[in-house]
Amino acid sequence: MRRSLIAAAAVAVAGLGITACGTGTTVTKYPVSGTLVALPQCAGDDFIVFNDGVGPAIKRAGQSLAELARPVNFSGAFSAEESATGRLGLTIEMCGPGADQDATRDGASTLARTFARTEGLKDKLGSLLIINSDKGIRIVASPFDAQRFGSDAPLTDLRALWRDSPKEN
Repeated sequence: MRRSLIAAAAVAVAGLGITACGTGTTVTKYPVSGTLVALPQCAGDDFIVFNDGVGPAIKRAGQSLAELARPVNFSGAFSAEESATGRLGLTIEMCGPGADQDATRDGASTLARTFARTEGLKDKLGSLLIINSDKGIRIVASPFDAQRFGSDAPLTDLRALWRDSPKEN
């Protein structure tokens, strides 16, 4: 009898755990100045598994993105095209509610800095187009300057590496 009660309790607890896991979403929070900051949630697929070092580099950028004055995130729509020269052109969507031009450039530079410090990716990346769909901002770094993005220059200095990239009709 005692074993039956223990087994019944274990099944009930396990059932609650399974229900809780199925209904919640996992949000990674990063420590910033004594508080935990969650990056904005992006619509679309999680491309952390994307090869060529892109997904892992995006994941590594999380802490730095959370430390921005206006945290942004990268997930969802993206595309990669390889040119005839073998260079990779990435288009990545940013979600950054409230991120103006400067905040978009700072978020893009933070991500670009991680790409520029990723072996195998830094030498292959030819251009990086960032689309902040929350604000309708499109910026591009082409050609991708791995040396400057990989430096410890302040983000405000890296803003000049981006130029507006109007949507093609």
